This record gives sequence, structure tokens and C-alpha cells, in this order.
Amino acid sequence: MIYRNLPESPRWLLLKGRADEARALVEQLEREAGYNHENELVHPEIAAVVRAEHEAGAERGSGTKDLFRRPLLGRFVLCLLICAGASAGAYVLLVYASVIYADMGMTTQGALVTTIGIIIAGAVGAIAVGQFADRLGRKKTFLLYSVGAIFGFSALALSQNIALAVACGFVSAFFCTGLVPFTKLFTSEQFPTHARGTAAGFVESASRCFGGVLVVASIPFIQTKLGTSAPFWLICAIFLVCLGPVMLCARETRGMSIDQAGAA
Repeated sequence: MIYRNLPESPRWLLLKGRADEARALVEQLEREAGYNHENELVHPEIAAVVRAEHEAGAERGSGTKDLFRRPLLGRFVLCLLICAGASAGAYVLLVYASVIYADMGMTTQGALVTTIGIIIAGAVGAIAVGQFADRLGRKKTFLLYSVGAIFGFSALALSQNIALAVACGFVSAFFCTGLVPFTKLFTSEQFPTHARGTAAGFVESASRCFGGVLVVASIPFIQTKLGTSAPFWLICAIFLVCLGPVMLCARETRGMSIDQAGAA
């Protein structure tokens, strides 16, 4: 049912040379929204982006090779950096939070309830991050959430009191887990249509492997060698490493159409 009724985007249909289907879809959307159709209503900048992409033959490829060539290579690396801290911190909190709190003397039931609270705090942060991204812009939002995550994890590493550690866990989850949906928003705005899905797939897979496999798998070794608080300092270090390149090199896409933001 979904497959039969879910429409493709007019943008994708145009790049595939299916102009009649794109026009019919747009007219259908206009009728449903109560707008009158106007053939002369064209956004010149968006039209130029679509025309250039079509003339470049982008519709014939999947975009995989383009991710490793300029100008998309730089954007691809920045997306990986943005996802690195968020994925690593989120997985560490979700996988090890209950163990960490139990080691501090909390009961198993209390550790489980605290982990549930951490998940809820992350969900609230995810809702808020969209508001911040639209109001402050993408780069300022990433800066705000990264600094918040660094503060939360560093405070968690230094906490000796269980109540304070719980509060710091909530703060860390709000900013770190809340940053996860932002990474998807940022990635989608960095690539043209022919490479957008490919880029999102690569970035998501890489971030899951880094945060969910490499970082999480290293936690027992890090804790054994360096202590219980060492994983939190590791997350802080990852955020600090990623913050500079993103703030210096990333493009601000707030206020742009998806075509303008993804123009190669």
C-alpha cells in the first residue's frame, strides 16, 4: 500500500527525465493545497541548480564516486565528524549507563530507572535541537550542543555523588543524544539529489560502526586500564576534535532551499 501511494519527489522525477510525471504531481499537490497552478512561476536559482545537475548527467549515477571527489568529499568528511561525537556518546550512555551507575552503588532497579530517564532526556533534546537549528542556524546549534555534551560528560567523569552523576547523565543525554537527529538534518542538506541517499547511508553506517562498535567495544579495556571515568573523557575528546573543523569549514544552510543547500 505504501509503495503504491508514496510519490517520488518532483525534483527526482525531473532529474530522471520524467517531466510529465513531475508536472502532474505538482499540480496534484497544488490542488490539494488549494493553490492555482501557474506555469510561469519558476524560481531562477533552483531552476539553475536542477538544470546544471541534469546537464552534468548526475541522474545516471548513484553518486558513490562523487562522495570521494571535490566538492562533496569535504562535506562528506564534515558529516562524518558531526556524527562521530553524537553516535559515540549516545551509544556509551545507552549501553553502559546502567552498569556505570550500578558500580557507583545504585541498585539495579535504580540504574534501570535512571537509564530510562536518560533516554527521555535525549528525546527532549532531540525535539529541542530542531527548534535551535531553525532559529540559531546549523553551526551555532552544533556548537551549543557540542559544548553542552562536553560539559555534561566532563562533569559526569568528575562526579563522586550519585545524585550529581544522575543529573550530569541527563545533561549529557539531552545534548549528546539530542544531537543525533541534527546529524541527519545536516547530512541531507549537504548533497545534491543524486548523491543524497548514498551519502546518508554511508554516514549513518560509518557513525554506527564508530560509535556502536569501535567505541563501545573499547569501553571495558579503557575502564580497566584508565578507570571508570575514562570513557567520558574519551567522548569529550572526540567532540573537541570534531568541533574545530566543523565550525571553521562547514557551510551554514539555514534559510536555504534543499536545492540551494545541496548544490554541488
